[in-house]
Amino acid sequence: MQLQFEKQGISCLQTLKRELQTQEQTQEVRISDGMPDLGSIIGAWGQVILRGKEWQMDAMRVTGGTMVWIQYLPEEGGDPQIVESWIPFQMTWNFPKAKQDGTMMMQPILRSVDTRILSSRKMMLRTNVSVLGWAMEKQEQELCLPGEYPDDIQLLRERYPMELPVEAGEKAFSLEEYLSLPPNVPPMEKAVYYSLNPEITEEKLMGDKIVFRGNALFHLCYCGEDGGRYTCDFDLPFTQYSELDREYGEDIGILLWPCVTSLELENGEDGLHLKAGLVCQYRISQRTVLEIVADAFSSGRSVTPIMGELALPGILEEKQLILHAQQNSPVDGMRLTDIQFMPQPVRVSGSAGETSLEIPGTFLMQYYDMEGNLHSATQNWEQTFKLPAGENAMVEATLWPVGKTQGNLMSGSAALAADLKLITETGCHGGIPMVTGLEMGELQQPDPNRPSLILRRSGGQSLWELAKAHGSTVDAIRGANRLEEEPDETQMLLIPVR
Repeated sequence: MQLQFEKQGISCLQTLKRELQTQEQTQEVRISDGMPDLGSIIGAWGQVILRGKEWQMDAMRVTGGTMVWIQYLPEEGGDPQIVESWIPFQMTWNFPKAKQDGTMMMQPILRSVDTRILSSRKMMLRTNVSVLGWAMEKQEQELCLPGEYPDDIQLLRERYPMELPVEAGEKAFSLEEYLSLPPNVPPMEKAVYYSLNPEITEEKLMGDKIVFRGNALFHLCYCGEDGGRYTCDFDLPFTQYSELDREYGEDIGILLWPCVTSLELENGEDGLHLKAGLVCQYRISQRTVLEIVADAFSSGRSVTPIMGELALPGILEEKQLILHAQQNSPVDGMRLTDIQFMPQPVRVSGSAGETSLEIPGTFLMQYYDMEGNLHSATQNWEQTFKLPAGENAMVEATLWPVGKTQGNLMSGSAALAADLKLITETGCHGGIPMVTGLEMGELQQPDPNRPSLILRRSGGQSLWELAKAHGSTVDAIRGANRLEEEPDETQMLLIPVR
Protein backbone atom coordinates (compact mmCIF):
# COMPACT_ATOMS: atom_id res chain seq x y z
CA MET A 1 0.00 0.00 0.00
CA GLN A 2 1.26 3.45 -0.87
CA LEU A 3 0.63 6.67 1.05
CA GLN A 4 1.29 9.85 -0.90
CA PHE A 5 2.00 13.03 1.05
CA GLU A 6 0.11 16.23 0.31
CA LYS A 7 1.92 18.92 -1.70
CA GLN A 8 2.16 22.55 -0.63
CA GLY A 9 3.50 25.19 -3.01
CA ILE A 10 6.26 27.56 -1.90
CA SER A 11 6.93 30.66 -4.03
CA CYS A 12 10.51 31.91 -4.16
CA LEU A 13 13.19 33.38 -6.38
CA GLN A 14 15.58 30.85 -7.88
CA THR A 15 19.02 31.95 -9.04
CA LEU A 16 19.58 31.15 -12.70
CA LYS A 17 23.04 32.70 -12.75
CA ARG A 18 25.26 34.54 -10.30
CA GLU A 19 28.70 35.13 -11.73
CA LEU A 20 31.46 37.73 -11.72
CA GLN A 21 32.76 38.70 -15.15
CA THR A 22 35.88 40.78 -15.59
CA GLN A 23 36.63 42.55 -18.84
CA GLU A 24 39.75 44.37 -19.95
CA GLN A 25 39.27 47.07 -22.57
CA THR A 26 41.96 48.95 -24.47
CA GLN A 27 41.69 52.12 -26.51
CA GLU A 28 44.12 54.31 -28.44
CA VAL A 29 43.66 57.92 -27.37
CA ARG A 30 44.96 60.75 -29.54
CA ILE A 31 45.32 64.13 -27.87
CA SER A 32 43.42 66.96 -29.49
CA ASP A 33 44.97 69.67 -31.63
CA GLY A 34 46.22 72.55 -29.61
CA MET A 35 47.37 70.39 -26.67
CA PRO A 36 51.15 70.05 -26.08
CA ASP A 37 52.98 66.82 -26.93
CA LEU A 38 53.04 63.98 -24.42
CA GLY A 39 56.01 63.93 -22.06
CA SER A 40 55.14 61.63 -19.15
CA ILE A 41 51.97 60.23 -17.60
CA ILE A 42 51.14 61.39 -14.07
CA GLY A 43 48.09 59.20 -13.53
CA ALA A 44 44.72 57.93 -14.78
CA TRP A 45 41.37 57.77 -12.97
CA GLY A 46 37.93 56.49 -13.84
CA GLN A 47 34.24 56.26 -12.94
CA VAL A 48 32.28 53.20 -14.04
CA ILE A 49 28.75 53.82 -15.37
CA LEU A 50 25.95 51.24 -15.69
CA ARG A 51 24.03 52.26 -18.83
CA GLY A 52 21.50 49.47 -19.38
CA LYS A 53 20.35 45.91 -18.65
CA GLU A 54 18.55 43.52 -20.97
CA TRP A 55 16.74 40.30 -20.06
CA GLN A 56 16.43 37.45 -22.52
CA MET A 57 14.90 34.06 -21.81
CA ASP A 58 18.29 32.32 -21.82
CA ALA A 59 20.70 35.20 -21.15
CA MET A 60 21.11 38.65 -19.65
CA ARG A 61 23.20 41.50 -20.96
CA VAL A 62 24.63 44.67 -19.43
CA THR A 63 26.06 47.72 -21.18
CA GLY A 64 28.05 50.52 -19.69
CA GLY A 65 31.38 52.20 -19.78
CA THR A 66 34.14 53.96 -17.90
CA MET A 67 34.64 57.71 -17.84
CA VAL A 68 38.42 58.16 -17.86
CA TRP A 69 40.64 61.15 -17.08
CA ILE A 70 44.37 61.06 -17.91
CA GLN A 71 46.81 63.60 -16.52
CA TYR A 72 50.15 64.11 -18.26
CA LEU A 73 53.15 66.43 -18.27
CA PRO A 74 54.02 68.06 -21.64
CA GLU A 75 57.24 67.03 -23.32
CA GLU A 76 58.57 70.59 -23.26
CA GLY A 77 57.47 71.30 -19.70
CA GLY A 78 54.64 73.42 -18.41
CA ASP A 79 51.43 72.76 -16.49
CA PRO A 80 49.94 69.26 -16.34
CA GLN A 81 47.25 68.56 -18.95
CA ILE A 82 43.97 66.60 -18.71
CA VAL A 83 42.64 64.24 -21.40
CA GLU A 84 39.14 62.77 -21.11
CA SER A 85 37.85 59.57 -22.73
CA TRP A 86 35.01 57.02 -22.59
CA ILE A 87 35.57 53.25 -22.88
CA PRO A 88 32.35 51.24 -23.36
CA PHE A 89 31.84 47.64 -22.23
CA GLN A 90 29.22 44.96 -22.82
CA MET A 91 28.90 41.64 -20.99
CA THR A 92 26.56 38.66 -21.46
CA TRP A 93 25.66 35.82 -19.10
CA ASN A 94 24.05 32.67 -20.52
CA PHE A 95 21.86 30.40 -18.40
CA PRO A 96 19.20 27.66 -18.82
CA LYS A 97 16.09 28.95 -20.56
CA ALA A 98 13.74 30.67 -18.13
CA LYS A 99 10.00 29.97 -18.04
CA GLN A 100 9.11 33.64 -17.59
CA ASP A 101 10.70 37.08 -17.36
CA GLY A 102 13.02 37.35 -14.39
CA THR A 103 14.91 40.03 -12.48
CA MET A 104 18.52 41.13 -12.85
CA MET A 105 20.86 42.73 -10.35
CA MET A 106 24.23 44.15 -11.44
CA GLN A 107 27.18 45.41 -9.42
CA PRO A 108 29.88 47.04 -11.58
CA ILE A 109 33.26 47.83 -10.01
CA LEU A 110 36.26 49.52 -11.60
CA ARG A 111 39.39 47.51 -10.82
CA SER A 112 42.13 49.54 -12.55
CA VAL A 113 42.91 52.26 -15.07
CA ASP A 114 46.34 52.70 -16.61
CA THR A 115 47.92 54.17 -19.73
CA ARG A 116 51.21 54.26 -21.60
CA ILE A 117 52.59 56.60 -24.25
CA LEU A 118 52.75 55.31 -27.85
CA SER A 119 53.98 58.51 -29.49
CA SER A 120 54.12 62.21 -28.80
CA ARG A 121 50.42 62.53 -29.80
CA LYS A 122 49.00 59.13 -28.89
CA MET A 123 48.69 56.85 -25.87
CA MET A 124 47.21 53.44 -25.09
CA LEU A 125 44.50 53.39 -22.40
CA ARG A 126 43.46 50.22 -20.56
CA THR A 127 40.62 49.67 -18.08
CA ASN A 128 39.69 46.62 -16.04
CA VAL A 129 36.02 46.39 -15.02
CA SER A 130 34.21 43.64 -13.12
CA VAL A 131 30.44 43.19 -13.08
CA LEU A 132 28.69 40.79 -10.72
CA GLY A 133 25.60 39.65 -12.65
CA TRP A 134 22.68 38.00 -10.87
CA ALA A 135 19.67 36.56 -12.72
CA MET A 136 16.64 35.40 -10.70
CA GLU A 137 13.34 33.81 -11.72
CA LYS A 138 10.13 33.30 -9.74
CA GLN A 139 9.43 29.60 -9.24
CA GLU A 140 7.06 27.40 -7.27
CA GLN A 141 8.65 24.59 -5.23
CA GLU A 142 6.68 21.73 -3.65
CA LEU A 143 6.89 20.87 0.04
CA CYS A 144 5.45 17.42 0.87
CA LEU A 145 3.40 17.15 4.10
CA PRO A 146 2.08 13.87 5.58
CA GLY A 147 -1.60 14.73 6.14
CA GLU A 148 -3.48 11.80 7.78
CA TYR A 149 -1.47 8.60 8.38
CA PRO A 150 -1.82 5.41 10.54
CA ASP A 151 -1.14 5.70 14.29
CA ASP A 152 1.67 3.09 14.18
CA ILE A 153 3.78 5.16 11.76
CA GLN A 154 6.59 7.13 13.38
CA LEU A 155 7.78 10.23 11.50
CA LEU A 156 11.10 12.03 11.94
CA ARG A 157 10.38 15.73 11.48
CA GLU A 158 13.23 18.18 11.02
CA ARG A 159 12.99 21.96 11.13
CA TYR A 160 15.08 24.24 8.89
CA PRO A 161 15.20 27.95 9.76
CA MET A 162 16.12 29.91 6.64
CA GLU A 163 15.47 32.97 4.54
CA LEU A 164 13.79 32.49 1.19
CA PRO A 165 14.28 35.11 -1.56
CA VAL A 166 10.78 36.15 -2.61
CA GLU A 167 10.98 39.39 -4.61
CA ALA A 168 13.49 41.58 -6.44
CA GLY A 169 13.31 44.87 -8.30
CA GLU A 170 14.88 48.30 -8.64
CA LYS A 171 14.23 52.02 -8.25
CA ALA A 172 15.87 54.52 -10.62
CA PHE A 173 16.17 58.17 -9.58
CA SER A 174 18.26 61.26 -10.24
CA LEU A 175 20.27 63.79 -8.25
CA GLU A 176 20.82 67.39 -9.28
CA GLU A 177 22.85 69.70 -7.06
CA TYR A 178 24.58 73.07 -7.20
CA LEU A 179 27.81 72.78 -5.24
CA SER A 180 30.12 75.44 -3.82
CA LEU A 181 33.76 74.88 -2.95
CA PRO A 182 34.70 75.55 0.69
CA PRO A 183 36.01 79.10 1.29
CA ASN A 184 39.40 77.81 2.49
CA VAL A 185 40.39 76.28 -0.88
CA PRO A 186 41.39 77.99 -4.15
CA PRO A 187 38.76 78.44 -6.88
CA MET A 188 38.57 75.71 -9.52
CA GLU A 189 39.97 76.20 -13.00
CA LYS A 190 39.44 72.66 -14.36
CA ALA A 191 38.41 69.25 -13.03
CA VAL A 192 41.16 66.64 -12.98
CA TYR A 193 38.58 63.90 -12.35
CA TYR A 194 35.47 63.22 -10.26
CA SER A 195 33.58 60.21 -8.96
CA LEU A 196 30.31 59.35 -7.24
CA ASN A 197 30.01 56.57 -4.69
CA PRO A 198 26.42 55.90 -3.46
CA GLU A 199 25.86 54.10 -0.16
CA ILE A 200 22.64 52.91 1.48
CA THR A 201 22.64 53.85 5.18
CA GLU A 202 19.12 52.80 6.23
CA GLU A 203 16.34 50.65 4.83
CA LYS A 204 12.86 49.93 6.14
CA LEU A 205 9.81 47.98 5.03
CA MET A 206 6.51 49.81 5.36
CA GLY A 207 3.61 47.59 4.26
CA ASP A 208 3.99 47.13 0.51
CA LYS A 209 6.81 49.68 0.16
CA ILE A 210 10.54 49.57 0.74
CA VAL A 211 11.99 52.90 1.93
CA PHE A 212 15.73 53.50 1.81
CA ARG A 213 17.98 56.38 2.75
CA GLY A 214 21.54 56.87 1.68
CA ASN A 215 24.38 59.18 0.84
CA ALA A 216 26.18 59.71 -2.45
CA LEU A 217 29.75 60.80 -1.84
CA PHE A 218 30.88 63.08 -4.65
CA HIS A 219 34.67 63.26 -4.83
CA LEU A 220 36.29 66.04 -6.86
CA CYS A 221 39.97 66.40 -7.73
CA TYR A 222 40.59 69.67 -9.50
CA CYS A 223 43.22 72.12 -10.74
CA GLY A 224 43.01 75.41 -8.88
CA GLU A 225 43.48 78.84 -10.37
CA ASP A 226 46.91 78.88 -8.67
CA GLY A 227 47.94 75.77 -10.69
CA GLY A 228 47.86 73.39 -7.69
CA ARG A 229 45.94 70.15 -7.29
CA TYR A 230 43.18 69.94 -4.64
CA THR A 231 40.34 67.65 -3.61
CA CYS A 232 36.90 68.22 -2.12
CA ASP A 233 34.21 65.80 -0.96
CA PHE A 234 30.47 66.49 -0.92
CA ASP A 235 27.83 64.43 0.87
CA LEU A 236 24.62 64.21 -1.14
CA PRO A 237 21.87 62.57 0.98
CA PHE A 238 18.83 60.98 -0.66
CA THR A 239 15.59 59.23 0.36
CA GLN A 240 13.60 57.01 -1.99
CA TYR A 241 10.94 54.32 -1.92
CA SER A 242 9.75 51.56 -4.22
CA GLU A 243 6.42 49.73 -4.47
CA LEU A 244 6.50 45.97 -3.79
CA ASP A 245 4.27 43.21 -5.15
CA ARG A 246 2.61 42.65 -1.77
CA GLU A 247 2.80 43.45 1.92
CA TYR A 248 5.34 41.67 4.12
CA GLY A 249 5.63 41.15 7.85
CA GLU A 250 8.59 41.99 10.06
CA ASP A 251 10.54 38.76 9.40
CA ILE A 252 12.21 39.94 6.22
CA GLY A 253 15.73 40.63 4.97
CA ILE A 254 16.66 43.38 2.51
CA LEU A 255 19.69 43.37 0.21
CA LEU A 256 20.42 46.63 -1.67
CA TRP A 257 22.91 47.35 -4.47
CA PRO A 258 23.17 51.02 -5.57
CA CYS A 259 24.82 51.91 -8.91
CA VAL A 260 25.62 55.05 -10.90
CA THR A 261 23.87 55.27 -14.29
CA SER A 262 25.00 58.75 -15.40
CA LEU A 263 27.26 61.55 -14.16
CA GLU A 264 27.83 65.10 -15.44
CA LEU A 265 29.60 68.13 -13.95
CA GLU A 266 29.55 71.68 -15.28
CA ASN A 267 31.60 74.57 -13.91
CA GLY A 268 29.50 77.71 -14.34
CA GLU A 269 29.33 81.21 -12.94
CA ASP A 270 26.90 80.11 -10.25
CA GLY A 271 29.12 77.23 -9.10
CA LEU A 272 29.40 73.55 -9.88
CA HIS A 273 26.32 71.94 -11.40
CA LEU A 274 26.15 68.18 -10.79
CA LYS A 275 23.63 65.89 -12.48
CA ALA A 276 23.66 62.16 -11.72
CA GLY A 277 21.48 59.13 -12.35
CA LEU A 278 21.30 56.32 -9.79
CA VAL A 279 19.55 52.98 -9.54
CA CYS A 280 19.02 51.03 -6.34
CA GLN A 281 18.51 47.30 -6.92
CA TYR A 282 16.94 45.26 -4.14
CA ARG A 283 16.07 41.72 -3.15
CA ILE A 284 13.54 40.85 -0.42
CA SER A 285 13.85 37.61 1.54
CA GLN A 286 11.32 36.13 3.97
CA ARG A 287 12.46 34.47 7.20
CA THR A 288 10.64 31.20 7.87
CA VAL A 289 11.00 27.77 9.46
CA LEU A 290 10.32 24.81 7.18
CA GLU A 291 9.38 21.46 8.69
CA ILE A 292 9.97 18.37 6.54
CA VAL A 293 9.70 14.61 7.12
CA ALA A 294 13.18 13.13 6.93
CA ASP A 295 12.47 9.45 7.79
CA ALA A 296 9.69 7.03 8.86
CA PHE A 297 9.26 3.55 10.34
CA SER A 298 6.74 1.33 12.14
CA SER A 299 7.23 -1.41 14.73
CA GLY A 300 4.20 -3.25 13.38
CA ARG A 301 4.76 -3.30 9.62
CA SER A 302 7.36 -2.74 6.93
CA VAL A 303 7.71 0.89 5.88
CA THR A 304 9.85 2.18 3.02
CA PRO A 305 10.07 5.97 2.68
CA ILE A 306 9.75 7.39 -0.85
CA MET A 307 12.43 10.05 -1.01
CA GLY A 308 12.53 13.33 -2.90
CA GLU A 309 14.40 16.60 -2.67
CA LEU A 310 13.35 20.10 -1.73
CA ALA A 311 15.44 22.43 -3.91
CA LEU A 312 15.02 25.78 -2.18
CA PRO A 313 17.42 28.73 -2.48
CA GLY A 314 17.59 29.10 1.29
CA ILE A 315 19.84 31.74 2.90
CA LEU A 316 21.35 30.28 6.03
CA GLU A 317 23.14 33.44 7.16
CA GLU A 318 23.80 36.96 5.92
CA LYS A 319 26.38 39.34 7.35
CA GLN A 320 27.24 42.97 6.63
CA LEU A 321 30.59 44.14 7.97
CA ILE A 322 32.71 47.26 7.67
CA LEU A 323 36.38 46.42 7.14
CA HIS A 324 39.13 48.97 7.70
CA ALA A 325 41.89 48.86 5.09
CA GLN A 326 45.06 50.46 6.45
CA GLN A 327 48.47 50.53 4.76
CA ASN A 328 51.70 52.50 4.91
CA SER A 329 53.46 53.36 1.68
CA PRO A 330 57.02 54.72 1.25
CA VAL A 331 56.43 58.17 -0.24
CA ASP A 332 58.96 61.00 -0.06
CA GLY A 333 56.67 63.96 -0.53
CA MET A 334 55.44 67.16 1.00
CA ARG A 335 51.69 66.97 0.23
CA LEU A 336 49.16 64.31 -0.72
CA THR A 337 46.69 65.73 -3.23
CA ASP A 338 44.42 62.72 -3.82
CA ILE A 339 43.79 59.12 -2.66
CA GLN A 340 41.53 56.44 -4.10
CA PHE A 341 40.94 52.80 -3.20
CA MET A 342 40.14 50.20 -5.85
CA PRO A 343 38.89 46.82 -4.56
CA GLN A 344 39.88 43.66 -6.39
CA PRO A 345 37.72 40.48 -6.68
CA VAL A 346 37.26 38.59 -3.40
CA ARG A 347 38.78 35.09 -3.52
CA VAL A 348 36.63 32.49 -1.72
CA SER A 349 37.94 29.10 -0.59
CA GLY A 350 36.65 26.57 1.94
CA SER A 351 38.13 23.92 4.22
CA ALA A 352 37.23 21.99 7.40
CA GLY A 353 34.12 23.85 8.51
CA GLU A 354 35.16 27.38 7.55
CA THR A 355 35.32 29.64 4.53
CA SER A 356 38.31 31.87 3.87
CA LEU A 357 37.86 35.20 2.08
CA GLU A 358 40.98 36.82 0.65
CA ILE A 359 40.18 40.52 0.16
CA PRO A 360 42.69 42.49 -1.93
CA GLY A 361 42.73 46.10 -3.08
CA THR A 362 44.93 48.93 -4.30
CA PHE A 363 45.45 52.47 -3.01
CA LEU A 364 46.08 55.12 -5.70
CA MET A 365 47.91 58.26 -4.61
CA GLN A 366 48.76 61.61 -6.18
CA TYR A 367 51.31 63.78 -4.36
CA TYR A 368 53.88 66.56 -4.63
CA ASP A 369 57.48 65.57 -3.98
CA MET A 370 59.92 67.72 -1.99
CA GLU A 371 60.81 69.70 -5.15
CA GLY A 372 57.17 70.46 -5.92
CA ASN A 373 56.80 67.99 -8.78
CA LEU A 374 53.51 66.08 -9.20
CA HIS A 375 53.63 62.24 -9.03
CA SER A 376 51.33 59.25 -8.66
CA ALA A 377 51.93 55.90 -6.93
CA THR A 378 50.09 52.72 -5.99
CA GLN A 379 50.15 50.55 -2.87
CA ASN A 380 48.61 47.07 -2.63
CA TRP A 381 46.65 45.89 0.42
CA GLU A 382 45.17 42.53 1.37
CA GLN A 383 43.30 41.00 4.29
CA THR A 384 42.00 37.50 5.03
CA PHE A 385 38.62 37.08 6.66
CA LYS A 386 37.29 33.73 7.91
CA LEU A 387 33.69 32.57 8.34
CA PRO A 388 32.39 29.36 9.94
CA ALA A 389 30.54 27.30 7.34
CA GLY A 390 29.07 23.82 7.14
CA GLU A 391 30.17 21.10 4.75
CA ASN A 392 27.54 21.86 2.10
CA ALA A 393 27.48 25.63 2.61
CA MET A 394 28.15 28.01 -0.26
CA VAL A 395 29.39 31.54 0.50
CA GLU A 396 28.94 34.52 -1.82
CA ALA A 397 30.76 37.79 -1.09
CA THR A 398 30.44 41.34 -2.44
CA LEU A 399 32.69 44.25 -1.55
CA TRP A 400 32.89 47.96 -2.33
CA PRO A 401 34.40 51.11 -0.72
CA VAL A 402 32.26 53.36 1.48
CA GLY A 403 32.96 56.79 2.89
CA LYS A 404 36.05 58.89 2.34
CA THR A 405 39.51 57.47 1.72
CA GLN A 406 41.99 59.04 4.15
CA GLY A 407 45.73 59.63 4.08
CA ASN A 408 48.55 61.76 5.43
CA LEU A 409 52.31 62.08 5.01
CA MET A 410 54.80 61.63 7.83
CA SER A 411 58.55 60.96 7.82
CA GLY A 412 58.85 59.64 4.27
CA SER A 413 55.75 57.46 4.50
CA ALA A 414 52.07 57.82 3.61
CA ALA A 415 49.51 56.40 6.03
CA LEU A 416 46.49 55.29 3.98
CA ALA A 417 43.06 54.18 5.18
CA ALA A 418 39.73 53.21 3.57
CA ASP A 419 36.48 51.66 4.78
CA LEU A 420 34.97 48.74 2.85
CA LYS A 421 31.53 47.18 3.11
CA LEU A 422 31.64 43.39 2.96
CA ILE A 423 28.37 41.50 2.46
CA THR A 424 28.52 37.73 2.82
CA GLU A 425 25.65 35.36 2.17
CA THR A 426 25.81 31.69 3.13
CA GLY A 427 23.42 29.37 1.32
CA CYS A 428 22.82 25.64 1.21
CA HIS A 429 24.53 23.86 -1.69
CA GLY A 430 22.15 21.21 -3.04
CA GLY A 431 18.63 20.27 -2.01
CA ILE A 432 17.17 19.04 1.27
CA PRO A 433 16.21 15.31 1.26
CA MET A 434 12.57 14.78 2.27
CA VAL A 435 10.02 11.99 2.41
CA THR A 436 7.30 12.43 -0.23
CA GLY A 437 5.35 9.25 0.52
CA LEU A 438 5.46 5.78 2.11
CA GLU A 439 5.36 2.19 0.84
CA MET A 440 3.63 0.27 3.68
CA GLY A 441 3.10 -3.40 4.31
CA GLU A 442 0.16 -4.93 6.19
CA LEU A 443 -0.03 -4.36 9.95
CA GLN A 444 1.27 -7.46 11.82
CA GLN A 445 0.38 -8.77 15.26
CA PRO A 446 3.15 -8.19 17.84
CA ASP A 447 5.46 -11.12 18.70
CA PRO A 448 4.46 -12.40 22.21
CA ASN A 449 8.03 -13.67 22.81
CA ARG A 450 9.56 -10.23 22.24
CA PRO A 451 10.81 -8.48 25.42
CA SER A 452 8.94 -5.34 26.44
CA LEU A 453 12.07 -3.58 27.75
CA ILE A 454 15.67 -3.51 26.52
CA LEU A 455 18.66 -2.21 28.48
CA ARG A 456 21.60 -0.93 26.43
CA ARG A 457 24.08 1.90 25.99
CA SER A 458 23.29 4.58 23.43
CA GLY A 459 26.63 4.01 21.67
CA GLY A 460 26.46 7.42 20.03
CA GLN A 461 23.13 6.73 18.31
CA SER A 462 20.37 9.36 18.32
CA LEU A 463 17.02 8.68 19.99
CA TRP A 464 15.44 8.28 16.56
CA GLU A 465 18.03 5.70 15.51
CA LEU A 466 17.52 3.74 18.75
CA ALA A 467 13.73 3.83 18.43
CA LYS A 468 13.84 2.72 14.79
CA ALA A 469 16.29 -0.11 15.52
CA HIS A 470 14.26 -1.55 18.46
CA GLY A 471 10.66 -0.82 17.46
CA SER A 472 10.09 1.86 20.07
CA THR A 473 9.35 5.59 19.90
CA VAL A 474 11.41 8.65 20.71
CA ASP A 475 8.83 9.82 23.27
CA ALA A 476 8.82 6.41 25.00
CA ILE A 477 12.62 6.33 25.36
CA ARG A 478 12.74 9.96 26.47
CA GLY A 479 10.01 9.33 29.10
CA ALA A 480 11.55 6.12 30.44
CA ASN A 481 14.93 7.79 30.95
CA ARG A 482 13.77 11.34 31.84
CA LEU A 483 15.74 12.80 28.94
CA GLU A 484 15.41 16.33 27.63
CA GLU A 485 18.28 16.14 25.14
CA GLU A 486 20.10 13.49 23.13
CA PRO A 487 21.99 10.94 25.29
CA ASP A 488 25.75 10.88 25.46
CA GLU A 489 27.69 7.95 24.02
CA THR A 490 28.21 6.03 27.30
CA GLN A 491 24.75 6.54 28.81
CA MET A 492 22.78 3.38 29.74
CA LEU A 493 19.19 3.53 28.51
CA LEU A 494 15.92 1.72 29.10
CA ILE A 495 14.20 1.16 25.76
CA PRO A 496 10.47 0.27 25.94
CA VAL A 497 9.52 -2.04 23.06
CA ARG A 498 6.03 -1.85 21.53
